[in-house]
Amino acid sequence: MSLPTPTYISGVGEYTEKAAIILPNWPNIPESFLASKVVIDSESSDIFEKYILSLLSLEKRYFPSIEQIYKISLINDVFLEVLSLWAFIEGFWNTRDGESDLSESFLNMITKSLYPGSKKKDLKVQLAVRKIDSQNDVLGAKTYSHLRNLIAHGAYLELLDNWSTKQIEAIYEQREHLLKLVYQSLVNYEFGHA
Repeated sequence: MSLPTPTYISGVGEYTEKAAIILPNWPNIPESFLASKVVIDSESSDIFEKYILSLLSLEKRYFPSIEQIYKISLINDVFLEVLSLWAFIEGFWNTRDGESDLSESFLNMITKSLYPGSKKKDLKVQLAVRKIDSQNDVLGAKTYSHLRNLIAHGAYLELLDNWSTKQIEAIYEQREHLLKLVYQSLVNYEFGHA
């Protein structure tokens, strides 16, 4: 689950869905605070609750891999989050000795953890892959590694000034989609290894 970015409110106030209400500045009320202007949709909230309840039902209570993804989701820079998610996928689901392959690790995550026992040609696997591929097409990345390298080497900074609204939206969509895929895969992984 990804939470909306908090907003710094400079005066004493309260957010409703349609407006910010500024309250009188009484001595016992703090001057400013962090709040979110975005309401978390119920679907994300339900998915998050399901994950937490699933994990609490396991005997093992500490999940370092899930904690790492939680930390990644708090970075508050979409490019670093996407880079970190791809790096996590490559490392966690790598089955090769020696040099890893990002495409192979991504497919391992989907077929072994997200949809255990599925094959590369299964429709649900193809849909998950196609969604990422379509986002990469919009971003101008030929492969998962190409996108990761653009971000890792800072090349995206030069491209960013020329990016369209669709490209900006695509990187945020990829962040959300990867978070969802990785969280669900890790929950399934933990159930399979509990």
